Amino acid sequence: MDSQKQVHQELVQNREAESALWDRLMAAKSASAGRSKEAIDAGLSDERESWDC
Repeated sequence: MDSQKQVHQELVQNREAESALWDRLMAAKSASAGRSKEAIDAGLSDERESWDC
């Protein structure tokens, strides 16, 4: 049971890290393209949801 808890905790941490990376990616794209974060979010939201397990 402990190994399952450990794997779950690692999964949670990985998702938090992925979310932080997505935020950085979107901020960089927004800055380079001169578009708002909301416009980029709208374009990537479908792709991001398809990655969920």
